[in-house]
Amino acid sequence: MNRFHAAPLALLATLALALPPTAHAQASDFPNKPIRLINGTSPDLLARVLAAKIQADWGQPLVVESRPGAAGVIAADAVAKSPADGYTWFFSGSSAVVAGVFTPNPPLDMLRDLAPVNLMATIPFVLGVNPQLPAKTLAELVALAKAKPGTLDYGSPGNGSTPHLAMERFKQLAHIDMVHVPYKGVTPMVADMIGGQVQLGFIIQQAALPQVQGGKLRALAVSGGKRSLAAPEIPTVAESGYPGFDLVGWTSLHVPSKTPPAIIAKINAEVNKIMADPEVRKTMLTAGLEPVTMSVGEFDAFVKRDVERYGQVMKAANIRLD
Repeated sequence: MNRFHAAPLALLATLALALPPTAHAQASDFPNKPIRLINGTSPDLLARVLAAKIQADWGQPLVVESRPGAAGVIAADAVAKSPADGYTWFFSGSSAVVAGVFTPNPPLDMLRDLAPVNLMATIPFVLGVNPQLPAKTLAELVALAKAKPGTLDYGSPGNGSTPHLAMERFKQLAHIDMVHVPYKGVTPMVADMIGGQVQLGFIIQQAALPQVQGGKLRALAVSGGKRSLAAPEIPTVAESGYPGFDLVGWTSLHVPSKTPPAIIAKINAEVNKIMADPEVRKTMLTAGLEPVTMSVGEFDAFVKRDVERYGQVMKAANIRLD
């Protein structure tokens, strides 16, 4: 019996000598220099919070670089082409991942070239309407849209953005026809909603709630599967007659795909610790961001689920990203 174990043991010993330092050894020394956080479209507030906590906990600066454009794909590509050593992070988000997967001929394969690390926050969308629109509930909005098909205009912060896809999914479930008006960002879209140039739209919560509280917009529903922690008085789309509707924006971290798993695990544990900090949670909730902690595997499954769901919406609505 010993004879059969000798060869494998000898082989393992030989392989161990030939292998580079283990990922665990690399992780024990990580980080020993500044980390780059490349941001395309995600909230600056969360980047600043993360940078302050990383500096305090790890003694290394987290240097935030802005690479706007192409819904975050430019930033994602820069990270994917960086060394896979844990020192370059992609401050990612739902719109960036969707654009990176479904844009024709993207510079990278989002699911192949980047490795998931953390989901940090979800961002519910508020279905807001101009107060002059005679709809005070979701049911009244649907009735109005059915009575006047193709006459209501809804805004989005861009073609293929997650608020755009959330509205298209709602249209599919409610069997209504409304006209999409894409904008270059949330700010001009909200301004035109207040001005009445478009009547409604899904808006990220942190941009919507101040306008709702100020009476400039009316909130009919939130897009998540549960009520918003920041505005629990607003019903969900699901409880308003469309069970199973659960689409939110989110902010997360990815790194180059070949980053050692032990380093990814160390980043995940540190960021989960930060997201669980009571002061951090308070700051985020005040800004309309709902903090989340997840394992690497849970986040990987979450991303793949959302990509599949948004892909189904795009196919049903014949949406193409150019």
